[in-house]
Amino acid sequence: MNPPLYSLVDDFFSNKSANGIRVYEFPKKIANMDVGTTVFDPSIFQNTFFCTSERSLAACSIPTTYEGEGVCGACFGQSARYLTPDMRKNGLILDAEAAKILHTLGVDVGIESLGTPESTTVEHFIDDGEVVVICGTKVFNHKFKDAVRVCSNAEASIGSMALSHMRSDNFTLIPMPYLYENEAGERYFVINFDTRYITKTDNTLSIRHYKRSQQYVQFIPWLSRGKQLPAYCFGHSHLYLMTEEDGVMAVGLWNFFADLIVEPVIELDREYQQIRFLNCNGKLSGKTVMLTNIAAHSFAAFEVKSRLDMESCVDRSCGRICIILPNGNRICGSGDPPRLSCQNGTDRFLLSACSQLLRRSVFERADLNHADLGACTTCRCTGVGQL
Repeated sequence: MNPPLYSLVDDFFSNKSANGIRVYEFPKKIANMDVGTTVFDPSIFQNTFFCTSERSLAACSIPTTYEGEGVCGACFGQSARYLTPDMRKNGLILDAEAAKILHTLGVDVGIESLGTPESTTVEHFIDDGEVVVICGTKVFNHKFKDAVRVCSNAEASIGSMALSHMRSDNFTLIPMPYLYENEAGERYFVINFDTRYITKTDNTLSIRHYKRSQQYVQFIPWLSRGKQLPAYCFGHSHLYLMTEEDGVMAVGLWNFFADLIVEPVIELDREYQQIRFLNCNGKLSGKTVMLTNIAAHSFAAFEVKSRLDMESCVDRSCGRICIILPNGNRICGSGDPPRLSCQNGTDRFLLSACSQLLRRSVFERADLNHADLGACTTCRCTGVGQL
């Protein structure tokens, strides 16, 4: 089913560079790892080989990269031993183990003194009172610095604030996660639980829920000093999202679940002027892309441009001249010259603009007053009007 799409996927994503959260993962982390003296589950040893920062972000449909600086960084577990000052300066998402390692190495991440891990039942979000069940997640009851506090009204720029807290088995409130900026200007978003356990099905609840993804999107701009995620899709925990850029941005979405994803909405980092789709259809509206359904175990992709590229507006693959409007809608015409028309006002304006800017050899005398149109099943247009 998918082989015919391979060349199209290559066309969308080749010669581009991945963009998103920079994942810092080092193969040599096993050489000097500290397994600790308290182990709650022997499986954590094999789980150490997996990149839990990538898995945590992927579960929230957050795009990642393994090169460059990215929007900001993410480093979980033993890889924190190999972070350099340059890697820390752009803001970092840490888990509890990484924060503990940096604290031990003398880096200020908001911890006054180390505490013991506690087993929790629920996480309560301060900003809206939401409660999420996360049974069994190990949260560390550290003594935090005064700047680390549970306060939903606090400014992110003044020291640290806890974004949510967990209630442990003995009902002790423990900050999780929290934001912190030290005197060196390094900013941290610390998810205060041990992510080595998230590979177990019951413990993925701590990363695979909507409030966690909302936290990422809300606070990454503070962490990165204003940088935005290139793309983000809320509400689909089994949707893997990848972005690559090289003058234009390609966004790929993979549905790794047995249910279809109903009309996903993707928020982009800025407004774009033009879009083309792969294995899907949809509509571009400024910073927002609305797609048609993504089937179970299937994928969709689109490419957006900040400036109109008239050459890419013409598609002859269906045997007719199809004009791809900048918002993604398609209008097909037959005849020579093609007769094109549409009833929707916005599309009519875009079609008129395209007819004047395209090469005359391709689009010589588009007659906007005729409606010699019909739906084209090959390219999924409806002929007249919106999709």
